[in-house]
Amino acid sequence: MRITAKTTLAIALSITLLTFATYGILSFYLVQRFGELEIDAGYKNLERYDEAVSAEKERLYETAADYGGWDDAYDYVLDQNEEFIESNFIIENFVSLRLDVAIISDQDGKVIFARHVGIEDPEPEEETVPVELLQEIGKPQSIFRFTEPQQQRVGLFKTRHAVFIVAAAPIITSDKQGPVRGTMLMARHLSEDYVHSISERVKLPLSSYEVDFSSDAVSSFRHTVPGQNTKDDVAESSPTSLLGSVLFYDLLDQPVLIVRTELPRIYSQQAVDAVRFVVLLLSAYGAILILLLMLLMQRLVISRITDMASRVKLLASGGRTERLRLPGKDEVSSLSTNVMDAFDALEKSKQAIRDSEKKFAMLSAASQDGIFMSSAGRIIEVNETASKITGYSEEELKNMSIFDLVAPESLDSAKKHVAQPIARPYEINLLRKNGEEFPGMVSGNTVRYGNRKIRISSMRDMTEIKRAEADLRESENRFKTLSKATLEGVLILEGDRIKDANDTVMRITGYAREDLVGMPIIQLVAEPDRKKIIDHISQSIEASHEVVGLKKSGDTYPLYISGHTEYDGGSPIRIKVIRDITEQKKTEQALRDWNDKLRNEREKLDIILHSIADAVVVISREGKILLINNIASEMCGYSLFDTVGHDFRSLLVFKGQDGASDLNFIDTVLQDGITTNPTGKTVLLKRDGSALPVSESAAPIKDLEGNITGCVLVFRDATKEREIDRMKTEFVSIASHQLRSPLSGIKWLIELVLNDTGELKPEQREYLEQIDVSNERMIQLVEDLLDVSRIETGRKFTIEKKDFDVVPVISGLLQEMTNLSLQKHVTTSTASDFPQSILLNADQEKIREVFKNLVSNAIKYTSQEGHVTIDHTRSAEEVVFSVKDDGIGIPKDQQKKIFEKFFRASNVGRVEAEGTGLGLYIAKAIVEGHGGRIWFESQEGRGTTFSFSLPAAPEKLETKPKKVNKKRI
Repeated sequence: MRITAKTTLAIALSITLLTFATYGILSFYLVQRFGELEIDAGYKNLERYDEAVSAEKERLYETAADYGGWDDAYDYVLDQNEEFIESNFIIENFVSLRLDVAIISDQDGKVIFARHVGIEDPEPEEETVPVELLQEIGKPQSIFRFTEPQQQRVGLFKTRHAVFIVAAAPIITSDKQGPVRGTMLMARHLSEDYVHSISERVKLPLSSYEVDFSSDAVSSFRHTVPGQNTKDDVAESSPTSLLGSVLFYDLLDQPVLIVRTELPRIYSQQAVDAVRFVVLLLSAYGAILILLLMLLMQRLVISRITDMASRVKLLASGGRTERLRLPGKDEVSSLSTNVMDAFDALEKSKQAIRDSEKKFAMLSAASQDGIFMSSAGRIIEVNETASKITGYSEEELKNMSIFDLVAPESLDSAKKHVAQPIARPYEINLLRKNGEEFPGMVSGNTVRYGNRKIRISSMRDMTEIKRAEADLRESENRFKTLSKATLEGVLILEGDRIKDANDTVMRITGYAREDLVGMPIIQLVAEPDRKKIIDHISQSIEASHEVVGLKKSGDTYPLYISGHTEYDGGSPIRIKVIRDITEQKKTEQALRDWNDKLRNEREKLDIILHSIADAVVVISREGKILLINNIASEMCGYSLFDTVGHDFRSLLVFKGQDGASDLNFIDTVLQDGITTNPTGKTVLLKRDGSALPVSESAAPIKDLEGNITGCVLVFRDATKEREIDRMKTEFVSIASHQLRSPLSGIKWLIELVLNDTGELKPEQREYLEQIDVSNERMIQLVEDLLDVSRIETGRKFTIEKKDFDVVPVISGLLQEMTNLSLQKHVTTSTASDFPQSILLNADQEKIREVFKNLVSNAIKYTSQEGHVTIDHTRSAEEVVFSVKDDGIGIPKDQQKKIFEKFFRASNVGRVEAEGTGLGLYIAKAIVEGHGGRIWFESQEGRGTTFSFSLPAAPEKLETKPKKVNKKRI
């Protein structure tokens, strides 16, 4: 088959396969993908309806919690004042609050008020209260019976004739404190009209709803909505439509309502149309491409290849022609050029080989190394130098073994190197024809010549080189003898006369070398010290001593002389080393002057130290007092003699605010080298037992290598500061109490205007709601200020411990934080292995406040789609809780201040402008008030984990892992 036909067939087959593959892939992928998009769209539509019902639940619970938190409602349970009912539970209020049922019961489940209004009627009238709701409230284990202020209940409730959205909250005082006095329950009828109103609001065509809960109907729902007590499902009902369904469960986890909607399938038809269009387009392009490629192949490739083949045939037969080079710049032209160049290169290579053989013969003859060519260990060719080195003639060397030229002791080494393809130069002993051994340098390389391997070896006679190396070593020994201690003068003596000297001796003494050689050494020493030198030389004493040196000029100078004996070939050589120590003497005098100066500076330092207004104490690493100034001595009541050298723990007794000893900050400095500034209200117990308020700090003392050698303790009388701080705290407390009452009045008036003054314009309602939010923030600030006042003064900040299970407290808090997490789009959850119960012996309300501060901060400072997780660990001594987020983190340079009052990190303003900076300060005080500790780990941009510990209570409740309590927003 010709190349043209093969190429056309290959292109046509490729395009056909590509078209069918494209059709199959697009049909499978697009139709399936568009079908998934339809299903996703259906779920999103159902999610809109589910969110609308959830919003109604939230609104209803806020209304019930708001009414349940009134002091009037709290008092009504006791006195049942009808004025409260007439003012707040009239038919108009039911309509404005979009409320069908309101029920109030006491703590025993007794209903003391119940009303049902049909608000969807044209003229709303009072109707019979559903009996099922009244019966459920009266049950001993009612789901609407509450014991803690933070508990709640929101969800669906089915009666005989209808389904209601029900929200129930405990009746407590306006400050959110207990005890719980009863239950405030409110409900909304989930009627067909109400479903239709939601349908119009979310713009979702809800065709119908039904109450049919057979096992098949319930099990058909495949998708559980995260965080909601509902299931939904989207399925194909026909080729042109989808059917979406939502199944609602009531508070007793029983299915009560199914809502359905029908959606058109428009994506699938679009996918089919798109696939058909793409396939038709590819088919058209393929036909055109086949035709064009056939024409181009024939014109540009096939015809030129045929022409070149005929020319190559001519050239191969011996006819040389330049017409083989085809014109053009394409691959065929390059191929013709390369073929012609290959013929030219072949001719040049033959000539180069002939020239190379001539050059090799010339180089071989002129080389100073013997060159051997061998095959299978037998010599086949040598040069003239090889014959001169070995004493054999060239003919005698041929057919000898290369190893015949190696001395027996070097034979193994030679064989080892010959086995290598390339042998670097190595030294071995070789043999001449007369049997003489001589040192040689050998190297080798194995090459392939024809069908066999040829070993090319070079051999050099190293006899003269070895002799020169021996002479060099002898010279080096002499040089080493004369060059000892090059920075000092070196003298070599014969008896008491100088045999040789280095340049340093000449520089020190001023004599030339010719003057020194033969000179008695004592001429280099002043007259009084010459006898000492003569005695040392005569007795061979090798001692070091200082003498007065004498220069050629007659000048004297301090001279240091030392000596030792070397041996050269068994002959002793006495060596004297001299050093001019003039500069050393000057340095010693300067050092004495510097010590005097340091002594004067220390006296000045002592004067300054004892003049400082603050108390200063220097403590060693072992805890001994090294230095103390007069102020510190007077404040402690001890004299300087009583303190220096004694352990600081027996003399400096600091007490914290709780009366406990507070010396850990000094130990921290001595052990970790960290500067500390304790923030507690510390007092110093003086020698006479009186307490002196002080403000203290401690810093480490380190040596040049950075090792801790001690610390400096500085403290001062803080009596006036404490008094000013007390007055400030008292002012904050009084101001906060005075602000509390008018703010509560403002809150009541805003609620009255919003709920009881009839219709408001949207702008008016928006302004009032903004005022209400600002007022709530102000109330929270006042509450925080009051807590700070109680913490600092100790008044009304008592810890009332009791046994309680903290898991329901955490669950209720996460439910309470739903609105905040919805706004921030943040997931809040407990860890997957979080127990069903954790028993604590602590103040329940205050521990709940710690969790509230930590969780609300984590949500506020976490970006959208972030995560907040509560976890715990337990040991025999303590329980540790942690709140982890993946938010903005805390800058490293500001982490030390995070628990201070009114402190907010510099990066929080970008994500959360609100906040008082008191939450963590209050949380720390509560945890430490329980005997625990609080800490955190944070990395800016990566998140923060706050942890706190509480003393462990005896485990009286079984702790089993529970299903993760996760709310995804």
